[in-house]
Amino acid sequence: MEPTLIETPDALERMVGALSGRSRLALDVETSAGHAFTPAVCLLQFADAPPDAPSDGAWVVDALALGSLGSLAELLGSGGPRKLLHDAFHDARVLSSAGIALGNVLDTAVHARFLGLPRTGLASLLGERFGVILDKRYQTLDWRQRPLTDPMLSYLAGDVRDLGRLAEGLVAEVSAQGLTEEVQEETLWVLRQARAPEAPRPAWERVPGVQGQSRRTLAALQALAEVREALARERDTTPGRLCPNAALLALARARPSAPEDLRRYVRDPGARALAPRWLAAIEASSTAEPPSLEPALRLSREDIDARRARAAALTAWRQEEARRRGVDLQAVLPGHCLSDLAARGVREPEDLALIDGFGQCRVARYGPALVTLLGPLSP
Repeated sequence: MEPTLIETPDALERMVGALSGRSRLALDVETSAGHAFTPAVCLLQFADAPPDAPSDGAWVVDALALGSLGSLAELLGSGGPRKLLHDAFHDARVLSSAGIALGNVLDTAVHARFLGLPRTGLASLLGERFGVILDKRYQTLDWRQRPLTDPMLSYLAGDVRDLGRLAEGLVAEVSAQGLTEEVQEETLWVLRQARAPEAPRPAWERVPGVQGQSRRTLAALQALAEVREALARERDTTPGRLCPNAALLALARARPSAPEDLRRYVRDPGARALAPRWLAAIEASSTAEPPSLEPALRLSREDIDARRARAAALTAWRQEEARRRGVDLQAVLPGHCLSDLAARGVREPEDLALIDGFGQCRVARYGPALVTLLGPLSP
């Protein structure tokens, strides 16, 4: 299947006109994540989604050549055809940043997880079910690269070629287990999470391992993380490519004073060449007020014990309910719902509707049982 490359507004308009009447489309999105400071949409792949065969038509939209994706908003929105994606979260998030609210989605990864399949990656599923071997040679490519060669276009088409028949089988299996409503609720939750704005956090707080560090190390880490963030923005790359998190924390602990000592910590030669900026940050941190970690929610011992009791009760109940229904644990109660329920507790079935992603299907199925289970343990 040779995909049609869409690089001009006129070609995009013709494609949108041709696809808008379809009942469903396979979709994938390639971004600059892992290579750019702020990930952006680079390419979108569309394909026909026949239920019993590979697609025989595909389109690759060059978002960088087009500049604006506004004309795709209706096609990709909730009023457009059903979009088949595998693991929609990251695609939905980057599309949201481009002003497009992805809707009417069927996520084959959610189906696979709720079925409890041992391997839920797209390559594994296609290989096991259809003997399809996905080409992985461009898996980590910076998709801002141009021109797009024929092998690259073939690779892009491969990610959407078999989504139609994969979805058909997974939907049938989900339906046979009586999990259609649960899968739909989880997919909507995934899309809401993807569209929700990320709470900004200082760069140093995003470095794993900050808990338990000395005040002087935290001061150096704050200064160094700001330098790394500024350099990454200037170079339009990811901070970790300049200096990985573990190395940055080690650098904050060591606080070297000589340029040659940076070689052990700063990976990127260009960033390492700017040794004065790193060393000046270390020197300035020696007299700076150390930052304070965000204080954790202060709970009484009674509250902590009650949360643990609710979590233990929910875990045991979920295991028994999954065994009784013959379904996966996540289908009964996703982990994020279990955590929220353990934190809040419930006294009335209506309280369950306040748990994002719990859904009316579970309120109807489990409401009385969960009130009986958690009521005595809830505040």
